Amino acid sequence: MYFFPGDKFLFVGGGIIVFYLWCKKEFAGSGWFEKKKPAVVSKAAHTFDQFTDAVVAEPLSVSEKQGFLQLMRELVTPALHPKLEPVINQLKTFNDSNDAFEPLYSLSNFTDDEDIAFISLLDWKSAIEDLVWRIETSLKQNYDTVIGLPSDTQWEPNASVSYDNVFKTYDNTLRQHGFQLGFMNTGGDDYALLVFKTDQKERVEEAVKLTGYGYYEISY
Repeated sequence: MYFFPGDKFLFVGGGIIVFYLWCKKEFAGSGWFEKKKPAVVSKAAHTFDQFTDAVVAEPLSVSEKQGFLQLMRELVTPALHPKLEPVINQLKTFNDSNDAFEPLYSLSNFTDDEDIAFISLLDWKSAIEDLVWRIETSLKQNYDTVIGLPSDTQWEPNASVSYDNVFKTYDNTLRQHGFQLGFMNTGGDDYALLVFKTDQKERVEEAVKLTGYGYYEISY
């Protein structure tokens, strides 16, 4: 039996590849089949200091800040309040029509980075599985509750959250268990999603209005 130098390198190289495949999570930070968090909806492509001096930061009004704080108390588990409250207290609005400066997007970027289930922003093109992930995360993190949600396979492949009856389907399921969906009206083509108990509705709606955004529900 002959053993050539090339065979030795092939054997060693193959062993390294197998080792990497087995230990991918340690090298790359994620395994092969882990469920990924959906992409973050962010309208701020640049940091604020990259814009002109004409863009002036102003603190939120007392009522706007109170609205976000009230929403936090209604929707977020108390264990996360110490991390989130200082961020809300420091939120600013900007004298620019670009909605990248909206305080809602700044807050959403922070909560997504910190894995805090609060106000979930979904683009109209977002996959239905992203909606399911957001709802499940909010229920588990804030209410320690698990609800069996409808499968997204009832819609065509690549269907998005903006398809007919998507929000209504999940809202109906939640209501059967004492929960529901609500939305903040951003005036744009995205959805600012809220998950809460039905007996919280009046307080949540009041808090949303204090923030300066409108409140609505999907009832089609």
